[in-house]
Amino acid sequence: MANGTTPGPISVFGKPMTLDAGTLALTENTPPGVVGLDSGGTQPSGTLGQTVLQKAQALLGQKVGDGECFALADKALRSAGAKSAGDFKPVVPNDDYQWGATASQADLRPGDLIQFRDFEIKKTVTVTKPDGSETSDTTTELRDHHTAIVEAVAADGTVTVLEQNMPPGGSTRRARIHLTDQTIPSGSTTTTFEVSGQTWLYHPVPK
Repeated sequence: MANGTTPGPISVFGKPMTLDAGTLALTENTPPGVVGLDSGGTQPSGTLGQTVLQKAQALLGQKVGDGECFALADKALRSAGAKSAGDFKPVVPNDDYQWGATASQADLRPGDLIQFRDFEIKKTVTVTKPDGSETSDTTTELRDHHTAIVEAVAADGTVTVLEQNMPPGGSTRRARIHLTDQTIPSGSTTTTFEVSGQTWLYHPVPK
């Protein structure tokens, strides 16, 4: 597609997604099915999480507030009538913010929030040549202190998120990331994702 973007999975509202071309988790394999509203997931239409997601999607391409990742999550939650981090405890710089009720990766769903700490995705692409020798290329993506809103969860554990200030200074964008390690073979090429750091997962709750 134009403007450095690439087609992604179908969103929870049945619309094609567009992912930033620089997102590490983009691979040559076919995008997996989405876990959520489209696949009969646990979150029915009209829930608070869906409203949070709609508010965030309306901000794609925009700089929200001071441009920090916190500002996007805060605005989406408050606009949807949900509690934000300041409703749980005083907000202080560099804190591991709480955004709602604690969730697990098994029940992660659209409209949930992820708080990251020293979170790194290391992507290694290894190509095996006909003579048996190998070449490898490794890139990393770091979310050292970051917040993102879940847009879709795929069957292989990858998550499409809405976030801003990633990379620093960036406006609200869509990205697809890995939350767990994964190895993807494809012919003579093997792509490996290694994940480290911490995440806290939250379901939004009413104000």
